[in-house]
Amino acid sequence: MIPESFSFLEATKLIGAVFETVTDYYTIPAGTRGRVVDFMFVAPYDLVIEWESNEIPKIYCTMVFSKTQVNRYLRRVDIKDSESSEAYTESEARGLVGKAFENVVNFSLIPKGTQGNIVDSATRKDGSAVVVVQWRIPNRSHPHTSWFTKAEVQRLGRIVQ
Repeated sequence: MIPESFSFLEATKLIGAVFETVTDYYTIPAGTRGRVVDFMFVAPYDLVIEWESNEIPKIYCTMVFSKTQVNRYLRRVDIKDSESSEAYTESEARGLVGKAFENVVNFSLIPKGTQGNIVDSATRKDGSAVVVVQWRIPNRSHPHTSWFTKAEVQRLGRIVQ
């Protein structure tokens, strides 16, 4: 049987999500929580989960899971995702322009701990707003820009000033 994989969009939306094992999985005891810190950036888009336990052997602290494995061995314990009702108003998003943003998980080629500046805001068709982050990535010849909803900011990083 070929394991089912996540789509690129599904994997992107799950960055920062918290899962818990529902049964023992290799050396990971049932009830252990882990956070999605990245995904495999080429198909299949499997999730990279970092376990939040000091009792797990170092070799198993970070593991890759297919969609089939996630559905079989894990359950999601947080409910925030990019479809959350938590949205910026235009004035909230504009008020964040000029502040620094730091990501707390690896995602989309941006390493954990990377800082960027909120350089703009944009209003979506539904009236909610997003912030535009321009990353400060060493040894990169061109800037990398990301757009975040309020829920994504809360899940993926933090405002640092």
